[in-house]
Amino acid sequence: WAEFDVYLNDEVMKQFTQRLPVSFKDEKVRVMGVLMRGTDKPGLRKSRNNTKKVLEECRSLFEKRGFDKLFLATEDKDYYDAFCEEFGDKVIAIDQKRVAGEGAIGKQLDVPEGKRYEFGMTYLLVTYCLSKCNAMLYNFKVGAYYLMRKWRKTPFEFECQIGKENAEHGLDNLLDCLEFIE
Repeated sequence: WAEFDVYLNDEVMKQFTQRLPVSFKDEKVRVMGVLMRGTDKPGLRKSRNNTKKVLEECRSLFEKRGFDKLFLATEDKDYYDAFCEEFGDKVIAIDQKRVAGEGAIGKQLDVPEGKRYEFGMTYLLVTYCLSKCNAMLYNFKVGAYYLMRKWRKTPFEFECQIGKENAEHGLDNLLDCLEFIE
């Protein structure tokens, strides 16, 4: 990942500019980004206690650091509902299909053949929005995290993992080690 940049062509950037939530267009609005991977993430032990812990961590940082909005990137309906309940109208999210459960996310999303381009564009838009946030929280470093880092040209005010009791899965530890080595 460290050896190449990822660019969006002019047509995609035009679409993203049109669909970008208004909070990102106002430099005075401070947005905390939250990337929550759920559903089929290997090693994830999603529970009410963990969701509560994640919400408490987010609430604490949101208030201590004086954020105005929270951009939530997730395809997991349970996380989406919990964040909306906790943060109300402070949540910004791109309209997309969200699923609940433990099965493979690809099967749950069941994106029809003719809708895959639009689905992919929405995924890229969500990822692009994460790169525009002032700070970044995540429960796992997944593909969207690494792509977002490619688009982010300056450091975040802060960045951290939340709900760390989930961080015991081998792949996440391996990725952390590889980042350390780089």
